[in-house]
Amino acid sequence: MKIIKTKQKLNKGFTLIELLIVIAVIGLISVLALVAVKNAKDKAKTAKLKADFKQIYTAADQAREIGGKVDVTGSGCSCCACINRGNLSILPDTHQCIINYKNWLNRLKLSTSLRDPWGSPYLLDENELEGGNCNYDGLFSAGPDKIWGAGDTDGIIYSHVSTMLGIRIPFYYCR
Repeated sequence: MKIIKTKQKLNKGFTLIELLIVIAVIGLISVLALVAVKNAKDKAKTAKLKADFKQIYTAADQAREIGGKVDVTGSGCSCCACINRGNLSILPDTHQCIINYKNWLNRLKLSTSLRDPWGSPYLLDENELEGGNCNYDGLFSAGPDKIWGAGDTDGIIYSHVSTMLGIRIPFYYCR
Protein backbone atom coordinates (compact mmCIF):
# COMPACT_ATOMS: atom_id res chain seq x y z
CA MET A 1 0.00 0.00 0.00
CA LYS A 2 1.34 3.30 -1.08
CA ILE A 3 0.73 6.50 0.90
CA ILE A 4 0.14 9.51 -1.23
CA LYS A 5 0.91 12.87 0.36
CA THR A 6 -1.36 15.72 -0.53
CA LYS A 7 -0.69 19.34 0.00
CA GLN A 8 -3.16 20.96 2.32
CA LYS A 9 -3.72 24.67 2.37
CA LEU A 10 -3.09 26.07 5.82
CA ASN A 11 -5.59 28.76 6.83
CA LYS A 12 -3.49 30.42 9.48
CA GLY A 13 -3.00 34.22 9.61
CA PHE A 14 -4.83 37.19 8.15
CA THR A 15 -5.48 38.16 4.57
CA LEU A 16 -4.11 41.36 3.15
CA ILE A 17 -7.60 42.89 3.05
CA GLU A 18 -8.18 42.17 6.74
CA LEU A 19 -4.87 43.79 7.64
CA LEU A 20 -5.66 46.88 5.55
CA ILE A 21 -9.06 47.25 7.23
CA VAL A 22 -7.49 47.04 10.70
CA ILE A 23 -4.85 49.62 9.75
CA ALA A 24 -7.54 51.96 8.37
CA VAL A 25 -9.61 51.68 11.56
CA ILE A 26 -6.55 52.38 13.73
CA GLY A 27 -5.74 55.41 11.56
CA LEU A 28 -9.27 56.76 11.89
CA ILE A 29 -9.25 56.35 15.66
CA SER A 30 -5.86 58.12 15.81
CA VAL A 31 -7.15 61.09 13.83
CA LEU A 32 -10.21 61.40 16.05
CA ALA A 33 -8.03 61.26 19.17
CA LEU A 34 -5.69 63.97 17.83
CA VAL A 35 -8.64 66.26 17.06
CA ALA A 36 -10.02 65.74 20.57
CA VAL A 37 -6.63 66.55 22.13
CA LYS A 38 -6.27 69.70 20.01
CA ASN A 39 -9.75 70.87 21.00
CA ALA A 40 -8.94 70.28 24.67
CA LYS A 41 -5.70 72.28 24.33
CA ASP A 42 -7.55 75.15 22.62
CA LYS A 43 -10.16 75.21 25.40
CA ALA A 44 -7.40 75.25 28.03
CA LYS A 45 -5.67 78.17 26.30
CA THR A 46 -8.95 80.09 26.09
CA ALA A 47 -9.57 79.46 29.80
CA LYS A 48 -6.07 80.72 30.66
CA LEU A 49 -6.60 83.77 28.48
CA LYS A 50 -9.88 84.63 30.21
CA ALA A 51 -8.36 84.10 33.67
CA ASP A 52 -5.36 86.30 32.83
CA PHE A 53 -7.63 89.02 31.39
CA LYS A 54 -9.66 88.97 34.60
CA GLN A 55 -6.51 89.17 36.73
CA ILE A 56 -5.09 92.10 34.75
CA TYR A 57 -8.45 93.88 34.60
CA THR A 58 -8.87 93.53 38.39
CA ALA A 59 -5.35 94.85 39.01
CA ALA A 60 -5.95 97.83 36.68
CA ASP A 61 -9.29 98.57 38.34
CA GLN A 62 -7.70 98.49 41.80
CA ALA A 63 -4.86 100.75 40.63
CA ARG A 64 -7.43 103.24 39.31
CA GLU A 65 -9.30 103.22 42.62
CA ILE A 66 -6.16 103.62 44.72
CA GLY A 67 -4.52 106.21 42.48
CA GLY A 68 -7.70 108.06 41.54
CA LYS A 69 -6.63 108.41 37.93
CA VAL A 70 -7.46 106.85 34.61
CA ASP A 71 -3.93 106.22 33.31
CA VAL A 72 -2.44 103.52 35.51
CA THR A 73 0.59 102.58 33.41
CA GLY A 74 2.02 106.04 32.83
CA SER A 75 2.35 105.24 29.15
CA GLY A 76 -1.05 105.66 27.53
CA CYS A 77 -0.11 103.22 24.80
CA SER A 78 2.27 100.70 26.27
CA CYS A 79 1.53 98.37 23.37
CA CYS A 80 2.34 100.80 20.53
CA ALA A 81 5.95 99.60 20.38
CA CYS A 82 4.60 96.09 19.67
CA ILE A 83 2.66 96.92 16.49
CA ASN A 84 3.94 95.12 13.37
CA ARG A 85 7.00 93.70 15.14
CA GLY A 86 6.49 90.14 13.96
CA ASN A 87 6.38 87.25 16.40
CA LEU A 88 6.01 88.92 19.80
CA SER A 89 6.89 85.74 21.69
CA ILE A 90 10.52 85.91 20.56
CA LEU A 91 11.24 89.61 21.14
CA PRO A 92 14.30 90.12 23.36
CA ASP A 93 13.89 91.66 26.83
CA THR A 94 15.70 94.76 25.52
CA HIS A 95 12.98 95.50 22.93
CA GLN A 96 10.81 98.52 23.81
CA CYS A 97 7.66 96.40 23.53
CA ILE A 98 8.87 94.08 26.31
CA ILE A 99 10.25 96.96 28.40
CA ASN A 100 6.87 98.74 28.28
CA TYR A 101 5.09 95.48 29.05
CA LYS A 102 7.19 94.75 32.13
CA ASN A 103 6.83 98.36 33.30
CA TRP A 104 3.04 98.28 33.30
CA LEU A 105 2.99 94.84 34.91
CA ASN A 106 5.19 96.23 37.70
CA ARG A 107 2.90 99.25 38.12
CA LEU A 108 -0.07 96.91 38.47
CA LYS A 109 1.94 94.70 40.84
CA LEU A 110 1.67 91.66 38.58
CA SER A 111 4.31 89.06 37.78
CA THR A 112 6.58 90.15 34.93
CA SER A 113 6.63 86.54 33.72
CA LEU A 114 2.91 86.70 32.85
CA ARG A 115 2.42 85.84 29.17
CA ASP A 116 -0.54 84.86 27.00
CA PRO A 117 -1.09 81.15 26.24
CA TRP A 118 1.04 81.45 23.09
CA GLY A 119 4.01 83.07 24.88
CA SER A 120 3.47 86.68 23.79
CA PRO A 121 3.14 89.68 26.11
CA TYR A 122 -0.33 91.00 26.84
CA LEU A 123 -0.99 94.38 25.25
CA LEU A 124 -2.62 97.25 27.13
CA ASP A 125 -3.82 100.35 25.30
CA GLU A 126 -5.19 103.06 27.57
CA ASN A 127 -7.50 105.23 25.48
CA GLU A 128 -10.21 106.39 27.88
CA LEU A 129 -9.69 110.15 27.70
CA GLU A 130 -7.89 110.43 24.35
CA GLY A 131 -9.28 113.02 21.98
CA GLY A 132 -11.76 114.34 24.53
CA ASN A 133 -14.08 111.43 23.82
CA CYS A 134 -14.95 108.48 25.98
CA ASN A 135 -12.91 105.66 24.50
CA TYR A 136 -12.47 102.21 25.97
CA ASP A 137 -9.14 100.99 27.21
CA GLY A 138 -8.18 97.75 25.55
CA LEU A 139 -6.41 94.69 26.84
CA PHE A 140 -5.28 92.32 24.10
CA SER A 141 -3.43 89.15 23.29
CA ALA A 142 -1.71 88.85 19.92
CA GLY A 143 -3.39 85.45 19.62
CA PRO A 144 -2.17 82.18 18.15
CA ASP A 145 -0.23 83.82 15.33
CA LYS A 146 1.69 85.91 17.95
CA ILE A 147 1.54 89.00 15.71
CA TRP A 148 -0.02 92.32 16.74
CA GLY A 149 -1.63 93.86 13.67
CA ALA A 150 -1.79 90.76 11.43
CA GLY A 151 -5.01 91.65 9.59
CA ASP A 152 -6.95 88.37 9.79
CA THR A 153 -9.84 87.76 12.17
CA ASP A 154 -10.44 84.76 14.41
CA GLY A 155 -11.04 86.37 17.80
CA ILE A 156 -12.20 84.26 20.69
CA ILE A 157 -13.40 86.93 23.10
CA TYR A 158 -13.28 90.28 21.35
CA SER A 159 -11.42 90.79 18.12
CA HIS A 160 -10.08 94.30 17.63
CA VAL A 161 -8.12 94.26 14.39
CA SER A 162 -6.62 90.86 13.73
CA THR A 163 -6.22 87.61 15.59
CA MET A 164 -5.65 89.84 18.57
CA LEU A 165 -7.93 88.64 21.30
CA GLY A 166 -9.01 91.09 23.94
CA ILE A 167 -11.49 92.80 26.18
CA ARG A 168 -12.69 96.35 26.55
CA ILE A 169 -12.02 97.72 30.00
CA PRO A 170 -15.08 99.68 31.24
CA PHE A 171 -14.81 103.42 31.79
CA TYR A 172 -13.37 104.66 35.06
CA TYR A 173 -14.02 108.31 34.41
CA CYS A 174 -15.64 109.83 31.38
CA ARG A 175 -16.41 113.52 30.78
